Amino acid sequence: MRIGYFAYKPGGNPYQALFANAIESEGNSIIRIPPRKAFPLNYALSHQMDLLQLDWPHDWYEGRNGFTRAVKRIMYEIGLAKLAKQPSVWTAHNLVAHDTHHVEYDRNMIQKLIDVSDGIIVMSEQARIELQSLYKIPHRAVLKVIPHGNYIGVYPNTITRDCARQKLKIELSTKVVLSLGRLLPYKGIEDLIVAFGSLIQEDSLLLIAGSCSLPEYHNKLLDLAEKYSSATAKIRISEGFVKDEDLQFYFNASDVVALPFKSILNSGSLLLAMSFGKCVIAPNFGSVAEVAIDDGWFRYQHDSKGGLVEALFQSLSANDIIEREKLVLEYTSSKYDWSNTGKRAGELYKEILERYR
Repeated sequence: MRIGYFAYKPGGNPYQALFANAIESEGNSIIRIPPRKAFPLNYALSHQMDLLQLDWPHDWYEGRNGFTRAVKRIMYEIGLAKLAKQPSVWTAHNLVAHDTHHVEYDRNMIQKLIDVSDGIIVMSEQARIELQSLYKIPHRAVLKVIPHGNYIGVYPNTITRDCARQKLKIELSTKVVLSLGRLLPYKGIEDLIVAFGSLIQEDSLLLIAGSCSLPEYHNKLLDLAEKYSSATAKIRISEGFVKDEDLQFYFNASDVVALPFKSILNSGSLLLAMSFGKCVIAPNFGSVAEVAIDDGWFRYQHDSKGGLVEALFQSLSANDIIEREKLVLEYTSSKYDWSNTGKRAGELYKEILERYR
C-alpha cells in the first residue's frame, strides 16, 4: 500500500517519524507530505497514493484573525469535498485544539473532517468514548483503538542519577518532582506549585522545565514559585526549550514526574516519562488510566480538593521508587511497542481499501 502522510512535520515531537517507520516496517510505502498553507488538503491529495493518513488538522482552518480564518475555512472546505472521494484515516490526537480560542468553531471544523473520513484512530477506549460523545461518527467510518507507541531509545539515556543531579546542581538526598514540557495553562502547573508549597516535606524540590510562549503566564508562574517556595521545599523554574540530548538529565535526576492536567485526551508526555522508567503523578481521567501502570502511578481525582497534595505526599514518601521504575520500564517496553502500532494501522488501512474495492 502507498500511504500518504499529511501534514508531516516531526519537529520536536518524534511521534510522526516513529508512526511512519512503524507503518513502513509492515511492508507499506509512506509518502511524507510536508505542510502547506495554500489549499493544504488539495496539495496532499495531489500525490499518488492508495490512502491518506491525517494528523492534527487545526492549522488548516484556524487563522490569526477573522479574515485569515475565513480564507482558510474556504480552502479547507474545498479540500474536504475532494477528500470525500479518497480513502482517508484521521488520528484523533485531541477532541479540540489545546490552545484554541474558538472551541465551537474548532468542533464544527473537526466534525466536517469526520464526516468525510473512512477511518478514525483513537489511542484508548476512553478516547473512543469521549470522541463518540462529542461528535457524530458516520456509520461507514471504522473507529479503531491503536495505542501510542513508546519513546524508549529515541532520546539519549546514558547518564546516571548522580551525574544528572550533579549537572543540574541538585543534592543527592533531595526528593525531586519534575514537571517538563511547554508551560501552558491546561497542564495545571499553577495547581502543582500551590499543592507542592502546601506540603510539609523537608529537603524536596519541584523542578519545572520547559519553554513558555506566554509572557504573562510565565510571570504568573514565577510569582507563584516565589510565594510557595521555602528553605526546605524549593521550587525552581528553568524556562527555555529543553534539547533532546538534555532530557535525560531532567528525567534521571527526578524521583517522580508530575502531570497535573486540567484537561487531556491523550498524553505523549505520559509515555515519554514512562519511557524513561519514571513514576508519574496524574489525575484519573482521559486516557491516563489505560496507559499508566498502577505500580508507577500516583493517582488522584482531578476534581478532588486536596487530591494533588495527597498524591504528591505519597510519591515523596514512597521508599520503593527504584523498584517501581524497573516495573514501569518493562511494562512500557512490552505494551507500547511500535511494531504493534504499525501492524494495527496496516490492518485498518487494508480494511478500508477492501471496502472501496
